[in-house]
Amino acid sequence: MNKPRILLIGCGRFGKNHLRILKQLEKEGEIILEGVVTATKTSSEKIAKEYQIKTFERLTEELLNSVDAVDIVTPASTHFEIIKKCIIYCPVLIEKPLSLSLSEIEYLQELESKHGNKIMVGHIFRFNDAVKKVKELIKNKRITSIKGVFISPGEPPKDCGALHDELHLFDILDLLLEEQPTFGKMEIISLSKQGFEKRTNIKLTYPSVPEVNLELGWEEERKERTLEIHASDNHFFCDLVKQTITFGAEPPTSYWSKEPLMEEIKTFITHVKRENKNQDIYPNTKLAFRIQKIIDLLKNNKSNQLKVGVIGAGIFGLSAALELAKFCEVKVFERNNSILSEATSQNMLRHHMGYHYPRSPETVKEIRDATPLFEEEFKECIVGGFPAYYAISKEKSMTDSTGFIKFCDENNLHYKIVEPPEWLVDKNKISLCFETKECVYDPDILNDILQKKINSNSNLQLFLDHEVVNGKKEEQKKILSIFNKNKKELTTESFDIIINATYSHFNTFNSWFGFPTPIMQYDLMEILEIEIPQNERFGLLILDGLFCTILPKGNKNTFTLGHVEHTMLKRHVAKKMEEIHKNKITLSNQKIILQESIKFMPFLKNAKVVRSMYSTRVIKPHHEHDDARPTEITDYGDGIYSIFAGKVITAVKTAREVAEKVKRGNYQ
Repeated sequence: MNKPRILLIGCGRFGKNHLRILKQLEKEGEIILEGVVTATKTSSEKIAKEYQIKTFERLTEELLNSVDAVDIVTPASTHFEIIKKCIIYCPVLIEKPLSLSLSEIEYLQELESKHGNKIMVGHIFRFNDAVKKVKELIKNKRITSIKGVFISPGEPPKDCGALHDELHLFDILDLLLEEQPTFGKMEIISLSKQGFEKRTNIKLTYPSVPEVNLELGWEEERKERTLEIHASDNHFFCDLVKQTITFGAEPPTSYWSKEPLMEEIKTFITHVKRENKNQDIYPNTKLAFRIQKIIDLLKNNKSNQLKVGVIGAGIFGLSAALELAKFCEVKVFERNNSILSEATSQNMLRHHMGYHYPRSPETVKEIRDATPLFEEEFKECIVGGFPAYYAISKEKSMTDSTGFIKFCDENNLHYKIVEPPEWLVDKNKISLCFETKECVYDPDILNDILQKKINSNSNLQLFLDHEVVNGKKEEQKKILSIFNKNKKELTTESFDIIINATYSHFNTFNSWFGFPTPIMQYDLMEILEIEIPQNERFGLLILDGLFCTILPKGNKNTFTLGHVEHTMLKRHVAKKMEEIHKNKITLSNQKIILQESIKFMPFLKNAKVVRSMYSTRVIKPHHEHDDARPTEITDYGDGIYSIFAGKVITAVKTAREVAEKVKRGNYQ
């Protein structure tokens, strides 16, 4: 193959360097540059105009079929998926890192073998002449210590931290020492806004070198890439950018001969021109695997783990804590004397399938996406096996029967149109009744499951009767003030990451750290737990307005009863929660909740109220038109997050999203 056709994928800051060299090689008659794949139409037009080259906005099968090789220079988090798509068709040159986990690298190695196309990884310092000289100098020498610095100016990428983006020193050590470290420890100096390591100090021990100290990361205007090696009989200093080596007090000697990136790309082109594409290429995926093992060694050292403080031991706080405890040291602070003591257990306990939101398709989609994850973790607490009826009110319903049928069909929600039992509902007041298989969750069983998970997790500590009363930032540390109610003692503790999962105290948390405090809607809610003479278990909700609903209370023989209008004892829209939500509640609407519910459900005339259950519902105001209840994660930057909770069923999905925000690059 005289002139292989090369496709460049990605043309950002460093991608432009690849483009420059590829155009030069095309000019020299070495390749045909097929074009550049860009992320947006705007960048496509800009690059086409500036470089007079074909551009593409999509990476299609047709395009891949038309080229002999691809050169990928895109964000690290995109590498795995792009390589999977390309390796089927041709050899791949990929900028480091190859991927972000060992499992992904192993999978790519399988694809290499399966399709007979090789992946070359862009470890550019393998082509640095000064590094090659260092390799010669240390041959047969006993090295006592190595110090490396790799600091870049500006800000880090948004999708990974220093361990992956600034991994060059790991590569250089692999080249020089030809062995893996036996011990690794890192100190995270600072985090990026996305929660990745921005600056870190690293200690490594190799079989042949007892002391290796590295400094990686970013500083605003500092660019330093150096290597200092102490051997038994001398020491020398290598400037990796200038490609010079300084011996003792002597002036530096330059070893620059060729541009490393040019040599790297030429090596790849030479491979592409071979008849047998299955011949090995270097730097290869085996090298990438070894480097990822070093990264994992550092992240698996518990002393390196991020310290996380979670405020609130409801389902959202504990789900987040359990996910984060897989790779962090986590402390959960709960002001009450038990977990799940507020909104998680003081509600209708509906295991939502989506029927409840005929005016909010976004909420239905969120529920549908979250359901498998919740059931994967907590399926034992889900109680079904009873008919769950939805009846449409003839009057004052915002959704009629036709609209509800259309809504269910569009969202693949299964139902049967039925005649309800005579005793269940006043048929004169409803237009149609639907039977569904919607379930409830049992808060006691959920509590037991969570307690077992907490007790078996050595990375998670739960502190009950500990109220977080304030918070502040001091440089990279986040400091919480915690009041121990039993000891009447106020202490402070610092964390790398803070997760606020207090739900009703969203703005209180915001005020501590000086974040904006948006206007919120605070609803003081009262749900009744009741006993009824009927032996049957069932659920019934009257749609779609200021009506009532009844459901079994988990596995108990009691029911929960709520009324859209009268369950709400008090509402105020403000930035700050009123004191009535914080103190002992003396208000009650028991009588009117029952009276208004009896109008639709006559059997409630014989109901007995066991107790009232109170909670504060906090939602964004002015959503009466769609009744939307989305779950949102607020990422304030610098490792501070809030979970603004919607439905219990979204807790696990939300927890995993929070964990990904904290660890993308995988702090494990």
